[in-house]
Amino acid sequence: MPNPSGLSALRDAAGFYSQLSGVLAGFAFAGLVALIAARIGARSSYGDLAVAYRPTVSAFVCLVAASMSFALAAGDPTSLGRASSLETAAGLGFAAAVLTLLYSLLVLLHAVERDVPDETGQTRSAFSLLQRAFVILVCPLTVLVFSAGMHDHIRLRTGTTTGLQGLDVASLAAVGAVLVVGLLARRFATRMRERRPAAPDRLPALAMAMALVAVGVSTVVVIAADPCRPSPDLLPATELALVAIFAAAAAVTAARLD
Repeated sequence: MPNPSGLSALRDAAGFYSQLSGVLAGFAFAGLVALIAARIGARSSYGDLAVAYRPTVSAFVCLVAASMSFALAAGDPTSLGRASSLETAAGLGFAAAVLTLLYSLLVLLHAVERDVPDETGQTRSAFSLLQRAFVILVCPLTVLVFSAGMHDHIRLRTGTTTGLQGLDVASLAAVGAVLVVGLLARRFATRMRERRPAAPDRLPALAMAMALVAVGVSTVVVIAADPCRPSPDLLPATELALVAIFAAAAAVTAARLD
């Protein structure tokens, strides 16, 4: 049976996430405009600063896509079954968008420090603080927040709100794996830089692919999914794996920035 109060809560939450994605997209667009203005007004060529273009553009695209996914979830008038599937699908794109937005800020600080060194060391200090927080805290916390969004799916599939289910165990394992990858990336960052420098252009491309996949999955769910039944566990499990892999890749790439 449909749960009107639960459905209303999900739709309200999706609407708020859609608005948040739109606001963050505005920040990403403002950052892109600032980058372009810096390039136009620069007297010399800032080669490292140009590296920040792709992450910033990717963050903007991902946030717009995430806003579309949550808008589909908020506008779906059906029961909790399909709404829970839309929630996890939209969360996939939102996780990629948030990580890419913060990563673009990290790349921008790194580029500014290399192109225009700060004699006071404040820029370098801010970069180091953000790098540590991103690698060790933000990446695993993103997976954890996505896992929390799977709660409605697990409850509907199992009919219980107590005890650890299979997806709960998988979620905790994914969070732990990303945390371990981040700690190892920090520990062996210098060695990784010597063997292979950071490739900031790969992560934005992967993020955009994930965000567009999230929009596609949301659209397919709206068109074809049973409105009264949640999707099979395979779908959110696959989305969880994608978020964890992307978060781990983001942690390793960020740790390689020197």
